[in-house]
Amino acid sequence: MKVYLNAGHDRQLDPGAVNRRLNLRECDAAYELALGVQQYLERNGIAVVFGQDDDLYHICDQANQTECDLFVSIHFNAYNGRASGTETLISGSTGSLMLGHCIQTNLKAVLNLP
Repeated sequence: MKVYLNAGHDRQLDPGAVNRRLNLRECDAAYELALGVQQYLERNGIAVVFGQDDDLYHICDQANQTECDLFVSIHFNAYNGRASGTETLISGSTGSLMLGHCIQTNLKAVLNLP
């Protein structure tokens, strides 16, 4: 199995959501988490292709060219302060639904969020 792991946004071109009070950028948080996920997957025998780029078409092309079985993109969304929770977006396949459900269930349990 080979996973394409995309740390959302780009640390030079597009920081994504920014928390100015904490001096925290989404692109940096996604990068750090993606590195941890990469290490975990590789320790468990799963090949990982890692990317972080502002150009989603480039990222998807790279994932397809390297013949990855899964594509995971990590983001930390922001809103107006009233929203909370986690979301897991999937494609329409049965495998994507099953993996998405597993990821979402674990995120909710670990983060204790709706």
